[in-house]
Amino acid sequence: MVTDHTNLDNVHQHTHAQTSWQVFCQIAQRDLPPLAVSPLWRVLQSLKLLAIAGVLLSSPIQAQSNPITADNTSRSIVTSTDNLLTITGGTTVGNYLFHSFREFSVPTGSIAFFDQSLTVQTILARVTGNSISTIDGIIRANGTANLFLLNPQGIVFGANARLNLGGSFLATTANSIRFADGSEFSAINPQAPPLLTINVPLGLQFGMNPGRIVQQSPALTVQPGQTLALVGGDVALSGGNLITFGGRAEIGSVQEAGLVTLTPTEGGLTLSYPGVTTFGDIQLSGGAEINTSGNPSGAIQIQGRSLQLRDDARILSFNLGTQTGGALTINATDAIEIFGTGNYDQVIQRISSGQLDAANARNMIATIATASGSVGEIVINTQQLRLQNGAYITSVANSSGQPGSLTVNAADIDLNQGLISSLTFLGSQGNSAAVTINTDRLTAQSNSFISTATLGTGSSGKLAIRATDSIYLVGSNAIPLAIPNVSDITTSIATNGLLGGQVGDLELTTQRLVVQDGAQVAAASNNRSGGNILIRATESTLLTGTSPDRALPTLISATGFGNGGNLTLRTGTLTVENGAGVSVLSQGTGTGGNLTITADSIQLNNQAFLEAASLLGTGGNVQLQVRDLLLMRHNSRVSSSAGLLGGTGNGGNIAIAAQFVVAPALENSDITANAFGGQGGNIQIRTQGLYGITFRPQLTPFSDITASSQFGFQGVVTINDPDLDPSRNLVQLSTNFLEATNALDQRCSSQGQANSFVISGQGGLPPTPEEVVNTPAGWQAEQRDSREPTTMPLNHHRSGIVSPGKPLQPHPADPDPLIEATAWVTEADGTIFLVAGADDRAVVHQFGSSCSTSRIPEN
Repeated sequence: MVTDHTNLDNVHQHTHAQTSWQVFCQIAQRDLPPLAVSPLWRVLQSLKLLAIAGVLLSSPIQAQSNPITADNTSRSIVTSTDNLLTITGGTTVGNYLFHSFREFSVPTGSIAFFDQSLTVQTILARVTGNSISTIDGIIRANGTANLFLLNPQGIVFGANARLNLGGSFLATTANSIRFADGSEFSAINPQAPPLLTINVPLGLQFGMNPGRIVQQSPALTVQPGQTLALVGGDVALSGGNLITFGGRAEIGSVQEAGLVTLTPTEGGLTLSYPGVTTFGDIQLSGGAEINTSGNPSGAIQIQGRSLQLRDDARILSFNLGTQTGGALTINATDAIEIFGTGNYDQVIQRISSGQLDAANARNMIATIATASGSVGEIVINTQQLRLQNGAYITSVANSSGQPGSLTVNAADIDLNQGLISSLTFLGSQGNSAAVTINTDRLTAQSNSFISTATLGTGSSGKLAIRATDSIYLVGSNAIPLAIPNVSDITTSIATNGLLGGQVGDLELTTQRLVVQDGAQVAAASNNRSGGNILIRATESTLLTGTSPDRALPTLISATGFGNGGNLTLRTGTLTVENGAGVSVLSQGTGTGGNLTITADSIQLNNQAFLEAASLLGTGGNVQLQVRDLLLMRHNSRVSSSAGLLGGTGNGGNIAIAAQFVVAPALENSDITANAFGGQGGNIQIRTQGLYGITFRPQLTPFSDITASSQFGFQGVVTINDPDLDPSRNLVQLSTNFLEATNALDQRCSSQGQANSFVISGQGGLPPTPEEVVNTPAGWQAEQRDSREPTTMPLNHHRSGIVSPGKPLQPHPADPDPLIEATAWVTEADGTIFLVAGADDRAVVHQFGSSCSTSRIPEN
């Protein structure tokens, strides 16, 4: 969270104007000893103080002659004439001029004038005393010299502070300025060896707990194209402005020791913070402004732990020229918070009507192209981003120029009546730029929206959001837009071509996507085809409800007045309920779009819908790939119907592949590819089970599958249902088998034993139809000597693998051919052999018609 700087804004307000009494008190405190014990000493001190007071009070000019005091380390000379404080002398090394002061403040109405040679390029002024520098007058220098003001104790710019410089200005509470050769110009060690040879400053060396910088001046500005920088501890702009026409604005807040590097650029400096690990807080309030508008617009960089904008504060840059403007970069290791002042409806009206200008653009971060030149990119890096009560971040073009790309990297994003957008205004010819958001969690509610949109003839940019955890959109009652024939707006993530421009692509990647209460995800055009949407929600997607006033459904859509768009949704569980839907509708005479959904399961409930329909044209295509269950309840529908408002278009195509398709018969949930004047469409369903819903020629109050046409030919419906339900169409089998003695003809054997037929419940045949099949049949074949017994025991294991009772004998290489037996021969011992061919001993026995039998006992 951002630290409250309410007290910081008021720090040292009493120093805006140093009065004679304040100067008197400072002198008196320096003259008094730590302990005065002698009465005579007290009397003398009293007389001394009275004398000093009389002189100071009678001469106010003299009382203000000491706000700038040299410390005698750099030969600086300060001369006071009326309200003019002239600074001369100093130490010159190359093109650098060094000044050192014990105190440096500029009272109200006073001028601090650095009267240096025109050959000096940079003035380095340090303050070595223990006083904060209070600037409530004018700081001036000759020529185009840059000025660095260094005071570790802190710097306050009052409401009357002004800069009259030809070059850049940097105010810092660092301890020293370091150079590449290791030398330093230090404010805490003024007795360091003198600087004999130097080159370009390497950076600002900060110590622990650097002083604050407070800026209250409404007109702290430098010459066009120059750099204006404040780098200190906590930094507060309380009603104060930083303005550089086409130049560079830098604000940095550092809390602990570290090095801020300085890189010279054309027209100024660029700051970077590789040696800083702990940053401080930056606050803009009371109408404060950072502005680099120009021809072209300049760059802005802000670096801190947190950045807070409130009470009509703003950061903006208008590009008034033909060249590309500078970038706007904000790095906050903790949080960026922008709080509006309400009137969110008015903010939306101004933006949608193209009336966003310097007079009414507040509580925002914005780059705006007003001519043919494009603006630079906006890059936001932070942990938490909060936009509330009408706050927004936007890049806009209202002519032939183009907005800059907008990138937000934040672990948590919370929008509550806030917006992030790239937009082209009415009458513009340029394209809106891409918006890219990388986050863990995104929450948008109360008509917040993230969008790329064009109100002109150009195309809208691509919108990509990657949220590693979740995207959560909550709608509200819609806000009307100031655009004819354009629907109201609710909480949304969208790419739009509102007045005829082509729609950009939209991509969402997350684990969980929740869209509710009328919120929408859309790629829509009012005059052209819908855009392309790709959603990857690996765990789940939930769409539910309508807006509180029931004006808008919760919706994911790629719609257009031309053709519908292409929408691909890949998710785990898809739940659509309570009037919500997914649509690639054509709102005109075009063809409905292509809707492809791949999910583990899909549940549609209470007037939910998936559609690729067309109001006046041909229906689109719906393809559902469902691993498990497609469930439709309570008036839900899947539709690729055509001519919902008339027309001769044909119905579209629906292809569903699901393990099970369930729609209770009495709940009127339908799958339709109907047409008005054209031919009905094509529906193909591949499933293992279709329950409740059934094909009918026309829609009925029941759950139907239809591909009908009111005035044309019927369509084609193909249902591939193997009907593998094991409980359906079974015939109950009797468990009472025929009596074996009656079913088998038993003849007498030579051994006097009876024949038998035994059901063992093995070999794939269960004992009864109610029992499961046991282990598979075992089969063992083995070539044996003709005189060996023909039986072989088998062991049956639980695993179903069959093994022999004893080791198998090896098969002979060339087995004898099998010959059909034609008779048998009885040996003397009674053994019988089957024989083929002529044998005098062969006997052909004929059984009699009857013999005695014996019943086999049941086991």
